[in-house]
Amino acid sequence: MRHCGYCSGIGHNRRTCPHLEKRISDLQASSDPRQQARGQCMQKRRKHSKPRRCKYCRETGHDIRKCQVLEARILEKANAMYIARKQIKENMEKLRFGIGSLIFQTGDLYFTDDASVVLLVTRIHWDCFVETSAFSQEDCGWNDNRCVETIDIKTQRRRWIRLPKEVLVGDADIDYYDCYGKSLTKMLNRVKIASPSLARIPGEFLDFEHIKKQARKWCKESYC
Repeated sequence: MRHCGYCSGIGHNRRTCPHLEKRISDLQASSDPRQQARGQCMQKRRKHSKPRRCKYCRETGHDIRKCQVLEARILEKANAMYIARKQIKENMEKLRFGIGSLIFQTGDLYFTDDASVVLLVTRIHWDCFVETSAFSQEDCGWNDNRCVETIDIKTQRRRWIRLPKEVLVGDADIDYYDCYGKSLTKMLNRVKIASPSLARIPGEFLDFEHIKKQARKWCKESYC
């Protein structure tokens, strides 16, 4: 809740504070020249104070809680996330990918000393599906996130890996890059589903209100 910086009152700020306005009027009406000068100085600073700007769009007249630019961006992001999630859900059900699936990973793009391994999917971090649409060539860096938790069948080592490419985009031929511009396509192609299981997808994965909350968080954290 908004509090005034002068009187600590609720519902207004220092620029519109009636107590400050009365204080300035009393000083200017004083017979003491020093008090008059003080009142004139306070009035001058009040008139030349910078207007409050929205942290998101940098425009005046509103704050980030009432920013229409932000609301439009949230809706755009939420729609893109919904479309991507819907396709990913269909791919998961078609390929029967989920907790309990076995994944065959042939090495690693960044750690070439890793041998080929068989991994058991133990957890999927569903909130990782937040930053972008899987079909956006301009904004596909989220695929660098390792949202699938697995256990190495041989060593029992816990690993976080990316989704298999066929789960992300099916048979579509799309090249992916990380935040450094390095291609991830080779890495994504190295992760294959070896043994399917039942795809258990939480209901909130396609709940639009839940998606909007995640889109709002992403937009507020990524504004310039």
